[in-house]
Amino acid sequence: MMPLLLFIYGRFFIDVTKIKIPYVNIVFQLLQVAIPALMGLGLRIWKPKLAVKCTKLTRPLFYVFIVFFLTIGVYINWSLTRLLGVYPLLILTSALLPWLGFCIASLFTLILRQSRKLVITVALETGIQNIGVGILVLLYTMPKPIGELGAIMPITVAILTPIPLCLIYLGLVIKRKCFDHQNEPVIHDPCEIEPLSTTKISSKCSNDIMNPPTDTIKSPTQVSLTDTSVTINTTVPHERM
Repeated sequence: MMPLLLFIYGRFFIDVTKIKIPYVNIVFQLLQVAIPALMGLGLRIWKPKLAVKCTKLTRPLFYVFIVFFLTIGVYINWSLTRLLGVYPLLILTSALLPWLGFCIASLFTLILRQSRKLVITVALETGIQNIGVGILVLLYTMPKPIGELGAIMPITVAILTPIPLCLIYLGLVIKRKCFDHQNEPVIHDPCEIEPLSTTKISSKCSNDIMNPPTDTIKSPTQVSLTDTSVTINTTVPHERM
């Protein structure tokens, strides 16, 4: 993609024919990224338990890396960070790349009537770019200061990409904490509920009990056996005290 982008955009600013692209260094830099990724996929497939343990061990290192990047990394590359103040248009263009990716991808998936989970997945996969590879290639393969100047754009994109995601997540947390509790049904104490009276019977039920239909009352039970009929009394005599 780099030669194609240089051909499309770079020819309007510099002479592309005078730029020597270090393809060998780029290949080695990509291998340094691809080999650990393939090793991680292999662990996920063949040793899932070991992969879970490695994930738990590397998670603190991930947070340390983020803090290191936002503090020491910004201080070391302060000369590059100052260019954002000189050229504020870089901030706008860097923000439009991931944010338009989120919006356009989610819009297309909604038009195709996909599920909510698929809409979120496609939007994230489209908006979040593989910026780390671009930064490493520009900083460690291109000659200075061309590589450092070229890395300003992906670094700015990396900083601005999570801003809408963090705002959406913050809104969901506020909605869950403040508004969802108001819609929950109120559960009263069982002791406060007045017990139902068992002596109250509706008039219809009382009439049915007091005046049952005559065709359903059969005190004796008749059993017909061929030509004879036997009458059996179903009443139970009271026991004498």
